[in-house]
Amino acid sequence: MVYFFGTGTNLKVVFGGKNLTEAEKAKATLVLENLPPMQSPEGKHGKFYVDPTTKEFSYIYEDIE
Repeated sequence: MVYFFGTGTNLKVVFGGKNLTEAEKAKATLVLENLPPMQSPEGKHGKFYVDPTTKEFSYIYEDIE
């Protein structure tokens, strides 16, 4: 499981959740069973993104500097 806390790219991400209490897990903005595959275009890197309105997960791609 992957737990996301926050929205936009301002996220705390916890993989597995072994160290989280049930109360902390319940406060997660979004929980995914697995991350979807990242499709990074050449010259860009992906960042986790949780839409503030819909709470849907996606990647946003930014230029590699």
